[in-house]
Amino acid sequence: MKKVLCAILAGLCIISMSAITAFAADGGQEFTTYTESPDTPGEELLFVTGDMDELTGYDAKGGIGVDLHNLASGGTAYCLKNDTSTWYDFEVSEKTDVTFYIGYIARPGSNRGIDYSVDDPKGEHRVFIDLEESADQQWVSGTFTVEAGKHTFYLYAPTGMDDSNLKSCDVYTIELYGNPASDSAATTATEDTATAEATEMEAPVLDYPSMDVMANSGAGYATLEEAAASIGKTAVTDVTFVTGSNGYGNEGPENLWDNDTATKFCTNEFPTQSIAMYANPITVDGIIMATANDNSSYNNRSPFEWAIYVSADGENWTAIAYGDDTFFEETDFTYYAGTIASPVEGVKYVYFQSEGALSGTFQVSEVVLTGTAGEAAPATTETEAPAAETEATVETEATVEETTAPETEAPETTAEETVEAPAETTEAPKTFDAGVIAAVAAAVSAAGYAISKKRK
Repeated sequence: MKKVLCAILAGLCIISMSAITAFAADGGQEFTTYTESPDTPGEELLFVTGDMDELTGYDAKGGIGVDLHNLASGGTAYCLKNDTSTWYDFEVSEKTDVTFYIGYIARPGSNRGIDYSVDDPKGEHRVFIDLEESADQQWVSGTFTVEAGKHTFYLYAPTGMDDSNLKSCDVYTIELYGNPASDSAATTATEDTATAEATEMEAPVLDYPSMDVMANSGAGYATLEEAAASIGKTAVTDVTFVTGSNGYGNEGPENLWDNDTATKFCTNEFPTQSIAMYANPITVDGIIMATANDNSSYNNRSPFEWAIYVSADGENWTAIAYGDDTFFEETDFTYYAGTIASPVEGVKYVYFQSEGALSGTFQVSEVVLTGTAGEAAPATTETEAPAAETEATVETEATVEETTAPETEAPETTAEETVEAPAETTEAPKTFDAGVIAAVAAAVSAAGYAISKKRK
């Protein structure tokens, strides 16, 4: 029995020595360290060693043996220093969740690290990995998602390396494995409600509105809930990305709507565009946006001109907010909130558009609307009244379709006025009394004035 117990204890010791250690980098991404070669499920996309012949390319800065060490034909490892980099090309046939493994030795005595990025030739979006120090080889693992096509995986000397307090490591292997990307449960659920029109929707380039620059509530907040509470509103997060413009690697426009500040929309292509769709029409009364992982390190990435538009049908858009980079501060993972002038009912689509950033690179991690989910669309007993009665004096808690019908029949109404109508209607008393005819006339007049002030 003692022998059996000793064998069990020995086995547990071995397991504990090879157990994984999870930690988070500054960018908020979680990585895992292995002390023994890990299992690697998924399709092998890349497996290379530290042999120079297996590189796609490298930037040696001061030269091999100076800033990029031990890089030779037939070599087993190399060491990145002084902002040097190496990179490796790979390809996927569909949207893929990629898991990477870097085999390394980070010798004890100093803090050590390494940076990585995807499809980032200038190294502007690298992510720092704080490595576990050991005299033995280890493996660090992380994940990213890419669309179908060709991509490049980059390794860099660690950000902030001074070769004293922070040093690099010896790289032995780079491995990439892929599995078809899996969407979240929320995304899957809402996709069932999406129409064919939404799937094929293209983001139009809209005029920026002539309205005051929106100010935030006066402070930044660590959580979405705190930001919403600062303006006395409720965040609506049941939303699905539809379409948008290009981003860097896995830093595309879809990240604005995933309720995760660790992901971001980052690009140098303008205008930036991102459209999302709600599962049910909502009533909007405020907006919240968040900075990304490294705004404090890379300043002037917040948009210097931006606007948020809403729509009931995905074709006619109404601007609800306009602003510049003063809405944000140079902070990381921080939410900022603001209120709109009048609530807008019947919102099915939301559209974020911006014109650039002073640094030439734009990034925002989250866009969230506040309001009431699903209350603008459900019919009441009054909404079942005939259309003729609605057009007369009985103004019920109408759906967007009932509100827009008389608006589109007016000769002077434009496409954008159709969606603006609900915003003006909400300014009337909630009882929707017999004075609604005057309110509707005022709405048409105000909408015409707003459009006349719009600018490119």
